[in-house]
Formats: sequence, structure tokens, C-alpha cells
Amino acid sequence: MTMNSGNYNDLLLKLDGFIRKYYTNRLIRGGLYSTALITGFYVIIVLLEAAGRFGSGTRTIMFFSFIVFLLGVVYRYIITPLLKLYQIGDRISPEQAATIVGKHFPAVNDKLLNTIELKKLSDISPNQSSLILASIEQRSEKLRPIPFSSAIDLSENRKYLKYALPPIALILIVLFTAPSLITAPTERLLDYDEHFEQPRPFDFVVLNDDLRAIKNEDFVLEISMEGEEIPQEVFIDVDGVQYRMDKLSGTKYKYTARNIQKSTDFKFYASGFYSAPYTLQVFPRPVVNQSVFEVKYPSYIGKQDEQFTGVNDVYLPEGTQIKWTIKTEHTQEVRIEERDTVFNAKQVSEDKFTIETGVKQSKTIRAFLMNNQIETYDSLQVSVNAIKDLYPEIQTQELGDSLSYSNIYFTGKYRDDYGFTGLWFVYQKNNGEENRVAISINNTQAMGEFYHLWNLKEIGVEPDDNLRYYFEIWDNDGVNGPKKARSQMRTLNIPSTRDIQEKAEKQSEETKKDMEESLNEAKDLRKELEKLNKKLLEKKTVSWEEKKRLKELMNQQKELQNKFEKIQRENELNNKRRNEMDPLSEELREKQKQLEELMEKVMDEDMKKMMDDIEKMMEEMNKEKLQKQVDQLKLDNKDLEKELDRSLELFKQLEFEQKLESVIKNLQELKKEERKLAEKSLEKNSDPEQLNKKQEEIEKEFDKIKKDMEDLEKKNNELQDKNKLPDTKPEQQGAKKSMEDAKKQNKEGDKKGANKSQNKAADQMEQMEQKLSQMQSEMQEQQQAEDIEALRRLRQNLLQLSFDQEELIEAVKVTQPNDPRFVELTRTQKRLEDDSKMIEDSLFALSKRNVQIQSMVNKEIASINDNMGKSIKFMADRKVPESLNRQQYVMTSMNNLALMLDESIQQSQKKQSSKKFGKKSCSKPGGGKPSIGEVKKAQKKLSQQLKKLQQQMQEGGKKPGKGGPGGRGSKMSEQAAKLAAEQSAIRNELRRLMEGSQNKPGGKNGGNELSRLQELMEQNEEDLVNMRISRETIRRQEEIMTRLLESEKAEREREFDNKRESKTAEEKFLENQALDEYKRQKDQQIELLETIPLNLKPFYRNKVNEYFNKF
Repeated sequence: MTMNSGNYNDLLLKLDGFIRKYYTNRLIRGGLYSTALITGFYVIIVLLEAAGRFGSGTRTIMFFSFIVFLLGVVYRYIITPLLKLYQIGDRISPEQAATIVGKHFPAVNDKLLNTIELKKLSDISPNQSSLILASIEQRSEKLRPIPFSSAIDLSENRKYLKYALPPIALILIVLFTAPSLITAPTERLLDYDEHFEQPRPFDFVVLNDDLRAIKNEDFVLEISMEGEEIPQEVFIDVDGVQYRMDKLSGTKYKYTARNIQKSTDFKFYASGFYSAPYTLQVFPRPVVNQSVFEVKYPSYIGKQDEQFTGVNDVYLPEGTQIKWTIKTEHTQEVRIEERDTVFNAKQVSEDKFTIETGVKQSKTIRAFLMNNQIETYDSLQVSVNAIKDLYPEIQTQELGDSLSYSNIYFTGKYRDDYGFTGLWFVYQKNNGEENRVAISINNTQAMGEFYHLWNLKEIGVEPDDNLRYYFEIWDNDGVNGPKKARSQMRTLNIPSTRDIQEKAEKQSEETKKDMEESLNEAKDLRKELEKLNKKLLEKKTVSWEEKKRLKELMNQQKELQNKFEKIQRENELNNKRRNEMDPLSEELREKQKQLEELMEKVMDEDMKKMMDDIEKMMEEMNKEKLQKQVDQLKLDNKDLEKELDRSLELFKQLEFEQKLESVIKNLQELKKEERKLAEKSLEKNSDPEQLNKKQEEIEKEFDKIKKDMEDLEKKNNELQDKNKLPDTKPEQQGAKKSMEDAKKQNKEGDKKGANKSQNKAADQMEQMEQKLSQMQSEMQEQQQAEDIEALRRLRQNLLQLSFDQEELIEAVKVTQPNDPRFVELTRTQKRLEDDSKMIEDSLFALSKRNVQIQSMVNKEIASINDNMGKSIKFMADRKVPESLNRQQYVMTSMNNLALMLDESIQQSQKKQSSKKFGKKSCSKPGGGKPSIGEVKKAQKKLSQQLKKLQQQMQEGGKKPGKGGPGGRGSKMSEQAAKLAAEQSAIRNELRRLMEGSQNKPGGKNGGNELSRLQELMEQNEEDLVNMRISRETIRRQEEIMTRLLESEKAEREREFDNKRESKTAEEKFLENQALDEYKRQKDQQIELLETIPLNLKPFYRNKVNEYFNKF
């Protein structure tokens, strides 16, 4: 059986409609309840506030109580039924709804509830479902006509209006009649946290901009009273304690709170009225705990990085990097002002801020500390002073070399603040390209000194050159780039050859004049010594007057000695300087050297020692010893006079020869200039005006040469042994006329004519040069030959005199003093003395023209004559032993003199033979030593002569080593002796070459080879002297030639290797004693004064260094 369930479902739908209406009714009733409760409670609290004017605390409670009450009522009476209406949350069940409906409709009673329960039962018991469903269907059909919704009457809710309308009506009445009674309390309740003042006859007006204070500081609170009635006293109420405020004026009051620590609430009180409450907010101030400057210096200044704490003024080098760290408290921000830039410091931690900046120029950095409550309260300021990298400084001092024109010494000092890139010496020759020479210095030191030698020879300076030079130093500025400083630009004009010659001649004239004065002083001194000696002979004792006079004469002697030493030094200096810029020939330089050595020996150590002895004897007052020393001093002074006279004459001769050589050299240069001008005259584009200008310059130079010729003749006339000067006037006049013709022809445009005249003038100059050169050569050769011959004659006369003196000594020994023959012997000694004086005069005259004769030669002959004179005196007094003693001195001096003369002859012969080698070069100014090739040529010629002599000896029946009678044997002996002399001369030249090769590269090996050659030559010399010319002699001669060929080849190779650089040690460096002394004294002064404390500040340390380094 199928049951129709539609009736049951309709029953359920009707029951659900009942439930919705049930909750709608509840919602309407809840709305009325809520309105009544809320408006009622609102009226109560408003009336309470209106009556009580509670404080903000009470009003806060009332406000939130109302809110809670309102929410509770709304939730209870409105929200809950509304949610259930829409089936949210738990609703009444169908059974409960059936019960309510059953109660409302008696006809329904429990039927509806039973029907619902049967339905549940059918679901539980399916076996009985049919019966149950039938019952349900039956029951549903019966209940279907009943309207369940009518069980609820919504109109019944009207009776609840009596609760909601009264409070609403009350509010509306009050709003219309006394709205403030509602609105004012409502406003105060809504602004529950604000203070609402009670109406009073005056107002408290706070004058402070804000009520914020800084912790640990005072705060001044100022108010003004405004209103109809102004109270006389005003108090501030802090935590219930009232403090009287200070009256500033009629209506203004102030109160100072000291050292505020925390935020504080307060209010004002006056005449029974309180003000609204106020709060003074206290904030901690931003504080700087530490300020640290980390400084990183530029690397080039070589200074370690530093750290400064708590500085406000720093001096830092330009280019320094700064990291400024500020440690703070209660700081949220640090604002930085740097010049026109404002930025925030970097916050690296809660209370640490940093900024990084560089130092380019001086500036002020300001840091302002701020937090959220306080702006720019605390600040820091640091002045950063930029120390600019200064320009380097250099100052130099030029020290001329007193011994050389070629060397210029510089001493200088330099300084900078940090260091240097380098120091250079810059020079420019004749406005050409600049040359730079690096000078080693310590680049890391801030100051220092340097020394520099400039050798003009090394840069090829020639006469008449112009030089400009300065020093340049660069610093090591690593920020802006290196900067330079220069010393003062200096110029140096090298004198022309003519100027050098004229200056040297002028100095020579002064030297000659000083020598003449010294000679005259020596003569006067000798005369005074003779007078003093006579006085000493006449007196038994030495009086104070003689002692004084002797002391005066000794002082004169010392002055003369010092004067001559000065002459000697000046002469050496003059010679050295001249030879540097205008070198003389080797022969004249050798003569200069010999004369210098001669002048050095004029004042010997024996004379100085004797003067010291005389000074000691003057204290002892021993007449005999003193007289003896004075007598010896007189003799020595006589020798001094002679040596001065000799030196003066030799100096005049040398001066003449130097002048002659200068004239020849100037003629050579002028001749070249004239020939060059002749070539230019033929050029098409040559300017006649310029040619004539150059011709006039040559003419002026030629006029100077003419004056030089006159001066040369004047110097020749001053010589005791005059030279024969050639007549060059015709050439002078011809050259002058030709140059005048050339100028005239240039003006007329006759180029060929001018060329011809100029060449003619050059030819006439050349003729003058040849005449003078020939005269120079002949003068040297003739004088050499004459000197050798004179020395030989003097040696022969001296030997004869020694034989006679020896015979006289033997005769005196065997003759008694009272023998009549003793008188004759005395006469013989007198005759020998006269002969000796003749030798002395001749020898002295010869020594005045031959510098090779030693000074001791004249001293020995003077000693001979002196001892002879004393011997004669002793013989006259019949003092035989004393006489023999003096005669023995005479013999000793004669033997010494004979050896000296023999040595002088040998030296003169060597010099004469050496002229055979390089005669051509030696005849001209600037000639040099012979080369190995010239020695080879001379040796080859000698070998040929030696073979010829051996052949002659074999043809003549002569055996080597033996002599024989006859003129032919004597002639061959003479030839052999001549060959031996030539071989000796060749060997001596070879020795000179060996000595000169020792300082050259490879000279040691070459010297060994030349040494072996000398040994072979010496053996051949011995064979020639002893007439032992054998095959061995010829073999050695061939070996000599072979070795000479090898040496010549080796010399050419060395010259090729060294031709680019040939400098002597003297050219590389000449020590300057003046510079060394300057450095030594300055270093001593610095060591004495420089005691700088190590802990001085940089500023003061620099000042001290500046003091020590003043120029």
C-alpha cells in the first residue's frame, strides 16, 4: 500500500512558517525592549553627568559602561532573534513548535506532536512503517485545515510601547525645552578623555609654545590670566601639591621646574578654581659620548694613519681621507652640514653614526644631533684646516774651482713638505737643446743638501761658448701631480782664445813683477845680513840691538818666503787654467812643469830649519854659534838670490816662448778664417756687406797679432840671452793691404778679385806663421845644442879644477906652515878660487836659460867657492888642519857637481834625441809624444846602420870586442858610440811610451812587451859600447823589429777601441779643497747645533729645521 506523504510535508511547511513568525515576534518585542532600556540608561547617565560634571575618569567609566550596556541589550533582544530568524544558531525544534501550537489550538492538542513522533518511529521501525504511515497520513489530513501561524499575534506587541515611549518622549521634551541639558553632558561623555572646565570668572592661558622639556634641565612655565576677575595668587598643582607661581606682571605668572627627570601632570589653581589638567612631557636629550677622527693620509707622504679623539680643530694634509665616528645617546639622526651641502650621517648601529669625507681645502663640518622629540638640540663642530702641498724650494751656491776653469762646483739645499720625484741639473749650450743630468738625492727626506761637479770638458765646451744652466727639482705631490721649482738661471760666457791668452799674459806680467820685487828684497836682505855679520864680528857679545835687528831680518826672510810661495802657487794656477782652455805644446808644458819644480825648491826645508835654529840661539845668546848660523844664512840667502834671479830669467824665457806659440796658433786660426771667407766670397748669394763685416773682424784680429808681435819683441829684449826674431813686417803690410783690397773689391762686386786678395792675405799670414815656426824650431834646436856643448866644457873645466885641487891638497899635506913654499900654495888656492868663480858665473848663466840644470848645481859651486875662500883664510893663518878640512869639502862638492853636470848632459841628450821622433809635430804648438810607429822607424834605420858597421868591421879585419890602431878604428869606434847613443835614445822613448800606456786599457800587457824590448835594446847598447857586434847582436836587432811590429798592431787596436772615450783621471774628477773645507765646516756647525727634541710638534720641528738650513 502506498502512502501519500504530501499531507505530512504540508504539515511541516506550515509548522516552519509558524517558527519564522515566532522569531519575528521575538524581534519586534526585543526592539521595543532595547529602545526602552537604552534610552532609559542614556537619560540616567546624561542626567547624572549634567548634575555631577564628573571628571574624565568617571566619564570614561560612564561612557564605556553605556557602550557595554548598549551592546548587551542589542545582542540580547535584537541580534539573537534575528540570527534564529535566518536559521543561524539553535532554533526551537518542531516538537517545541508543535507543543506551542497545541496549546494555542485545543482541537490540535497533542495531535500534531504525536504525528511528528510517529514519523520518527516509522523511521526507526521499518517493519511497522506501513501502519504508522497510515496513521500519520490520517492525522495529517485532519490537521491540514488548521492555520498554525495564527497561533502568534503580532499586535500584542503594542502593549510593550509603554516601556519605549516614555524615555524617548522625555528626551524629545528636554531637547526642545533645554537642549543643553542633553547635548552638553552628551558632548562631555563622548569626549570622556578631555577636561571640561567648570565655568569660572577667569581663564588660565599657557604662554609656552609647547609643554615639552628636556631631561635634567630646568623648565620655565609661563601663564597669563584672562577674564573679568583676575586672582591675586596662582598656584600650580603637581601630584596634589600646590606651588605658588611667581608673578611677572599684573596678569602673568611663571614657575620654574628644576632638573626635570620625568613627564609630569599638573593643573593650575586660583581662587577655588582649577584649570584643566596639563602634561609636561620630558624627553631625554641627544648626547655625544665620543667623537673619533680616523685619518688616512695620502700614501706619498709616508705618514702612518692616525686617530684623534675629541678634537675640534685639526690640520690635515691635502688629500687626506677622514672617517668621523660619533657615538651618541638618545639620538635617532645626525644631520651634517659641510659647506653648502646638508646630508645625514650613516647610522651603523643604534647609537653610532659615521661620515666619510676628503680634505681638498679648508672647511668646517657641523653635526646636529636629533631625536623624534627634539630637533637640533646638541651639535658638534670641527674645523678641518687643509695643509696644501707646498711647492718645493731649492737654493744653490756656485763655487768656482781655484785650480781649474773646467770645473764648477755647486752646493745646494732643497726642501719640501713630503718628498721629491727627482733633482736635475739642466744646461744649454749656445742656445741649443737643453741637456738634463739627474742628481742622486734621497727622495724620501723632506730636506737635504747636494753637491755637484760640472766638468765643462766632458760636454765639449770650447772657447767663446755661451752656457745657461740651472737646477730643477720636482716634488712628489700625489694629489695635484708633481710640482717643480727652479734655481736662479745662471749664464757662463767662456772666454775666447784671445781673452784667455790676454788674461794669462796679464797674470804672467804680475807674476814677473812680483818675482822682480822678491829678487830686489832678497838682495837687500843679503846686504843687511852682511852688515849684521860685521857687527857681530866686531863685538864680543850679542847685544839687545843686534838681537832685535836679527829678528827683524828673519821676519823679512819669512815674509819673502811667504811671498814667493804665493807667487809659486799663482804661477801654477795660471799655467793650469791656461792649459785647460788653450793648451800649449807638450814641450812648453814640460818647461812649465820644470820651472814650477824649480820654484818649489827655491825655499828649501834646510833654510827653514836653519831659521828655527837661529831663533833658539837668540834665546841662548851664544855669539859664536849665532854668528856661524848668521854666516850660513847669509850664504843661503845668496843662493836664494841667485835662484830667484834664475827663476825670473827662466820665467821670462818661458813667457817669450808661450807668446811666440800663441802668435803662431792665432795666425793659424786667422789664416783658416780668411780662407773660409775667400770661399764665401765666390758664393752667388753672398752678401757683400756681411763679407766686409767679417773681413773687418779678421782685420781687427790681425791688428791684435801685430801688437802681439810688438809685445813679443819687447819680451825678447827683456831676456839676457836674446833670440833672433824674423822680420815679418813685409808680410804684415802685405796681408793688411790684401784685406783692404778685398773689402774694396767686395763693395764693387768683384767676387773673384776679392777671393784672390783674401787668399793672398791668407798666404802672407801663412808665411808669417812659417817664419815664426821655423824660428821657434831653430831656436829650440840651437839652444839645445849650445847648452849641451857648454855643459861639456864646464864639466871638462870642473874635472881639471878637481885634479888641480887634489894636487894642491897633497902638496899642503907634505908642506910645513913655515915653509916658504906654503905661500905659493896659498896663491895656488887663490888661483883655483878664481877659476871656480869663472865656472860659477858660466854655470849660473847657463842655468838661467836651461831649466834642466838642477838647483843643487848652483848651490854646490857656491859651496866650492865659499870653502875655497875659507881655506885661503886658514892657510894665511897657517891653520893647516882647518884648511885641509875645507879643501876636502871642496873636493866633495866638486865630485857632486861633476855627477850633476853629467846627469844634466844626459838629460839634454835624451831630449835632443827624442826630437828625432815626432820632430814634425814638436815643431808646432800642441805637439805630442812619439808613437810606437815612429820608434819602429828609428829602430829600423839603426838596424841598417848596425849591419853596415858590422860589414865595415869585417872588411877591415877587425874582430868584435877588440880595438886596433889607426884612424879607421877610431872612426868605427865613434860610429859605434853614436849608434849606442841613438839606441839609448830609442830605449828612453820606449820607456816613456811604456809609462804612458800603464793608465790605458790593456796597457799592462803592452807594458810587459815594451819592457822586454827595453832589455833587448840595453843588451845591444852594451855590445855597441864594447865593440862586440856579433850575430847575436844582429839576431836581437831582428827580434826587436818583430816585437815592435806586434806592438804597433796592438796599439792600433787599442786606439780603435778607445777612440770614443779618452779621458784622464784628472779630466774625470779634480778634487777641490775649498769645497771639502766648506762641507766639513758646515757639517761641524750642524752637528754642534742640531739637537732637535724628537717630540716636537710638526710646526715647531719645521721651524727648527728652517733655522738650521738657512742659506
